[in-house]
Amino acid sequence: MFSSERELLVFRLSQLLDAPPSEDLVQKLIADPALLTRIEAARSNPIWIYDLIGGEMSAPKPAASAKLVGTAFSAQVEYAKSRFAKPVAEEFSRRWHACQSCHHLVNNPGGPLYFLGKAIFRAGDDRVCNLCGCPAYTKAGRLVERCPSPSESDPSINRWGQPLSENSTAR
Repeated sequence: MFSSERELLVFRLSQLLDAPPSEDLVQKLIADPALLTRIEAARSNPIWIYDLIGGEMSAPKPAASAKLVGTAFSAQVEYAKSRFAKPVAEEFSRRWHACQSCHHLVNNPGGPLYFLGKAIFRAGDDRVCNLCGCPAYTKAGRLVERCPSPSESDPSINRWGQPLSENSTAR
């Protein structure tokens, strides 16, 4: 099937990254074959892969800790102001389905903030959005929240069908 070890390497890496690797990355892997093993071991955590390959992934890293704490606090305040409003079941289902089909939904990267959030919210799913850093299941279940990712079919709205404009704030 593959005419060379290099082609096999590119194929395996493309599967792990969901995109073809850069030539620089292929050269790094040729020089350090153990790097592929480390990338394969980290396949459930895109943030670790990002760090392993030197930031060559297209997906951004999650929000820095201080920013994430501030965003989480603001989200809690807005949720309380809404009197803890939740979307109706159909709306939650539509939002959560959009999250589940999004490439920005990643495994929880771990760390103290995510551990604390998991303990507090006890969500049905602890995966996070790597655009905003929020626990996606919890976010989809709050009426005041907004998806930060543009719709693939209409860039003027987000994946939840909400307007996505300069003045709309997505947490």
